Amino acid sequence: MQIDDSFYDIYLSDWDFTRQSIGVNFGTLSPYTTTEADLIKKLTKAKRGRFITQMYAGVCAIGTYSFGMVVGWSSPITYEMLLTSSEGENATSIENIEDDHYAWIISITALGCCMGIFPAFLLLEQIGPRLYMILANFLLIILWGVMAIVTTYSIFMVVRLMTGFAAVSFLICGETILTDCTTKYYMRYTMMMFNSSMVLGIVITYVMGGLWGKSKTCTICCSVCAFHILLLYFAKDSPVILYARNPVEAIKALAWYLGKTNIQLKVKQIKKQHERRRLESSSDLYKKYLLSSKAVLKGTLTVFGLIFFEVSSGYYALLFYNVSLFREFQHKDSQYKVLGSIYFGVCLWIVTVISSYIHYPIPCGVKKPLMISSILITFNLAASALYLTFMEPSIDSRTHLMVPVILFGTFIICFEAGLSFYPKVFLKDVLPDQVYPLIRSLITFFHWLMIFFMLRFFFPVGRI
Repeated sequence: MQIDDSFYDIYLSDWDFTRQSIGVNFGTLSPYTTTEADLIKKLTKAKRGRFITQMYAGVCAIGTYSFGMVVGWSSPITYEMLLTSSEGENATSIENIEDDHYAWIISITALGCCMGIFPAFLLLEQIGPRLYMILANFLLIILWGVMAIVTTYSIFMVVRLMTGFAAVSFLICGETILTDCTTKYYMRYTMMMFNSSMVLGIVITYVMGGLWGKSKTCTICCSVCAFHILLLYFAKDSPVILYARNPVEAIKALAWYLGKTNIQLKVKQIKKQHERRRLESSSDLYKKYLLSSKAVLKGTLTVFGLIFFEVSSGYYALLFYNVSLFREFQHKDSQYKVLGSIYFGVCLWIVTVISSYIHYPIPCGVKKPLMISSILITFNLAASALYLTFMEPSIDSRTHLMVPVILFGTFIICFEAGLSFYPKVFLKDVLPDQVYPLIRSLITFFHWLMIFFMLRFFFPVGRI
């Protein structure tokens, strides 16, 4: 591999920057006069890397915000659109659809996400996450424009399917860039931005749809996608993905994110991982041996089980259907629908931010948070079922809202305590690097397929 002289100039120019930034001039200190405090300061700086460019990796959070807007096109937005958007007397117009069709409108987005999993993972390795997100944004701009003027049910369903297909790439590509370009110290803050932005997109779209309607909401969604394209233009691609095509560009990209004096160990790890994956994964026999090993099968089946219980908890029904606490008023006054959406979003956003901060770095392993989260969710769902079965029909929700409010808030806390986060960590820990991309794509596909079936068949709209 040939490295030009400009590459070394980058490192020489950054040495002065590092000395000034940590307040120690190592060029004027000999090994005999350097104190232990100076070495600790230098070592701490090297571990953390450059703060500003790592935070720029948080541009991926704009992508999760766009994904949140796609999910947010549900109740009460869709109800408002069903009642106000259609013109004419066409039997297939959006205005004339029934509850069963409405369930399809909600769940079809999850089906689109399911269909977009394998293309996203395939193109991620071929063209890189940055370029793939740019292409997905262009597609979403077109889809939002079509959705703003569509008046027929069939076209609307196709657009909803395609928005899920395009938007799911933001989750996959965003996680890849953050993992490859952020040190563990700053991963806490970038993942806080990444996770909370999706919730913020959902909530703001709820409110915009309830207050402004379809056209203005679609215009704002297009503007967010255009702004995301502009930010991605100045960002660097994932150095891990770039290394297979151009090692020099990969090192420069890593230096841009982490700081040029902090990447030597990371470069060695990327090179070692690339060579190992290239040599070992090229053998079909080796792949079959890994996929059929007991450790891989046991870990994969365990994660499948965790995903099944995660989806069955009903968390994603809250995201897509936006179950309103003010059910008696939801057909009388849009003010209560917006108020319920705001409460839903504020609770979810606060808990997401706090849980993302606590989970990085992982404080007490994976097993304990998963067990605690599952047990607490079980008790919460049992209490909710008892309340809805025996108490809810005889209680006026205008004066007794505290019980569902408490149940709703504790459910979100219990879910974010472990079940929303640690299945991915567990999968990464138990699988070797050679088969991790393949198993991860299968797990993600199964995840969104389960969400689709849950949204379509297990939650009748008439009960919401």
